[in-house]
Amino acid sequence: MRILAVDLGDVRTGLAAGEDLTGTVQPLEVIVERDPERRFEKIVSAAEAFGPDVVLIGLPINMDDTEGPRALAARAAGARRAERTGPRVEVPAAPPTRFDD
Repeated sequence: MRILAVDLGDVRTGLAAGEDLTGTVQPLEVIVERDPERRFEKIVSAAEAFGPDVVLIGLPINMDDTEGPRALAARAAGARRAERTGPRVEVPAAPPTRFDD
C-alpha cells in the first residue's frame, strides 16, 4: 500500500512517501506556503500526483498526551481532505508518549 504522510505546519508542510510492504519511507517534498488555502491545494495536488492508497496526517500531541491547537488543526485538515474524492485519509489516534512501563 502506498502511503502519503503529511506533517502539517503553518508555513512548512512535509510530505513523505511510504510503502507498507517494504517498510520504507522517503521524503518527497516540503511545501512552503503561508496561505492556508494555497497550502491545502498544494497538498491535494501532491496527493493526486503521488497516487497514494491512503493519506496519513501526523497528529502532534502535547507532552502530557493531550491534544492542543496543532492537533485540532491536523484533524480539521484531515476531515477537509477526506471531503474530496481520492484516497482514504487517516489521522491516527494519539499514541502514548511516555515510556514508564
